[in-house]
Amino acid sequence: MRVSTRTHNTPERDPLMPSILHVTESYAGGVVAAVRDYVASTPAFAHHLLFADRPDAPVDSSSFVGFHTVTRLPPGNIARIRRIRSTTRNLAPQAVHAHSSFAGAYTRLALNARRRRVVYTPHCYAFERADVNPLTSLAFKTVEHLLSFNTTVFAACSPREAALSNWRGCKASVLFVPNLPPSGDLQRARRTGTSHERLRLVGAGRASAQKDPTFFLRCVEYAHRAGLPIQATWIGSDPGFGDAGRALDIDVTGWLSRDEALTTLAENDIYLHTGLWEGFPLAVLEALDVGVAAVVRDVPAFAGVDLPKVATETDFVRLLGDAGSEADIAQLWTQGVHSLRDNTRINQLSALHRVYGGRNVGH
Repeated sequence: MRVSTRTHNTPERDPLMPSILHVTESYAGGVVAAVRDYVASTPAFAHHLLFADRPDAPVDSSSFVGFHTVTRLPPGNIARIRRIRSTTRNLAPQAVHAHSSFAGAYTRLALNARRRRVVYTPHCYAFERADVNPLTSLAFKTVEHLLSFNTTVFAACSPREAALSNWRGCKASVLFVPNLPPSGDLQRARRTGTSHERLRLVGAGRASAQKDPTFFLRCVEYAHRAGLPIQATWIGSDPGFGDAGRALDIDVTGWLSRDEALTTLAENDIYLHTGLWEGFPLAVLEALDVGVAAVVRDVPAFAGVDLPKVATETDFVRLLGDAGSEADIAQLWTQGVHSLRDNTRINQLSALHRVYGGRNVGH
C-alpha cells in the first residue's frame, strides 16, 4: 500500500539527488520524531519511508512531511522482507536506514551489506528489556550479534547504545547520532519560572512495562505522604492508575498529538521520566526544551549523562523536598540543559554525514 504524502514541504526530487530509504516496523512516538529529525537534518537527500504503525499510537499526515514517498509495509514477516528487498532494488538508495529491532532484522535479512549500505538504529535494544526472562534476553542478544555481521553502520541514539553496538568480531562502524530537542538546540531554551501554589509534576508515555507508569503513581503517593504539595499529570492513555490515581487526583490526559503534548508538558515544573529501559528518550529533551526540569530513573540508559537521577520513590521525595523554590527547580533544569548541550542539529548533521557515506550531505 502506497500512501500519498506530497506536500508543499516536500521538495521535488532532483534525479541526481542521492536517496535514503528508512524502514520502521513501529512508526510511532519517539521513532517518528527521531526519523523526522534525521530527514530535516539532511535535506540534500531524497528520503523514502517504508513503515508499519502501531494501533495504540496513531500518526497523522504531519508525520510524513519531508518524505518523497511513503509506503506501508504489508503484514507478515516474509512479505515485509520481500518488500524491503524490492523497494531497495527499485529506489537504489545510497543507504537503507532501519529503525528499531524488527525493522533491523527485516532489513538485514533482506539485504547484503557488502552490496548496499545498511544502517541500523536500535532505538533501544530488545535485550535491554526488563520484562523478559534471561533466556529470552539471551536469544535477543544472540540474534543481534549474528545480524551485526550484515550491518555497515550502527547509528546509535545514545552513548550507551553505541557501547552496546560494539559487537565482538564485527567490523561495522559505530557512530553516535544525538537525538534532538524540538528547537534543535537546548541553548535556545528558556525557563520562565512559575508561581503555582503546588509544584506541578508530569509524566508521560504508553501504558507499558517499559514506561512503568506505576513508578510515577508510587512517587506521587510517597510525595503526598511526605506532605509535599504537588499537582500531578500523566500525558498519555490511561495507564491503569484506577482508584489510587483518582485518590491522588492525578490528571490523565489521554492520547494527545505531539504539539498538544508539548503544550501540556510546558505547563509543569518537573518532568519525571519513569522508563526502565530506553535508547535515549526524546521526552527528556522535549521537557528541557520547553523549560521544564527533567528527572530520570537511575537506569543504564542514562549512564554517563549528568541528569538529575532517582533510583527509588524515597530518592524522588528527597529530591522534591530539596526543590523547595523556583531557584532550586531552575538549577535542576540548568543541570539537564548542560548535560545535553551537545544534542544539537549541527552535531546530528555531522554524524549523519558519516552514517550515510559522507557524499552530498549538507544544507
